[in-house]
Amino acid sequence: MSSNIPTWLIEASRKGLTETLPSWYRDIYAPAPDKPTPLTQQARTTGPTEINFAKSPRGIRNHNPGNIEIGDPWQGIAKGDEVQSYQKGEERFVTFKSPEWGIRAIGVLMQTYRWKHGLTSIRGIVTRWAPPEENDTESYIKSVAKMTGFDPEISLDTKSPEVLKKLLGAIIKHENGEQPYSEETITAGINLALNIEE
Repeated sequence: MSSNIPTWLIEASRKGLTETLPSWYRDIYAPAPDKPTPLTQQARTTGPTEINFAKSPRGIRNHNPGNIEIGDPWQGIAKGDEVQSYQKGEERFVTFKSPEWGIRAIGVLMQTYRWKHGLTSIRGIVTRWAPPEENDTESYIKSVAKMTGFDPEISLDTKSPEVLKKLLGAIIKHENGEQPYSEETITAGINLALNIEE
């Protein structure tokens, strides 16, 4: 399928010109980067012990801390032998190869929300992320605002790695009841989302 895509579009994605490229284009057509080099299990934790993925909440277990549903052809989806025994049988939510790819997916969605829907406040983002018909959206908004320290009504620069670090950390904590990843893991995922070279 990618052979029908103009070379200049592929080159644009390689050069990081993602401001004008929607996430569906980047994930379907853009060449998957070689990074991140997988972090060690120890580097993926914030404490002295490794994450026990088998006993972790679903989002952590599946390396999908945003609990993103199956549908879009995300980069970094686990296939075949990449799916661990404790991850098999998942029918609704994506299973990623590693946490970095799942964190990247959240970051890419934040860019899509801004680029396509004009959503840059916590209220706008969370209302779309967790709509009221399925969630206690107001509680989610208050939780993310409290954890980030951002006013839920103000516009955020969701292109900023520092803003994303706080926002993604809060979403991960709310979705899973914990945020077990190290700063290195979060940074690696954000760099992938923003196409930043380390």
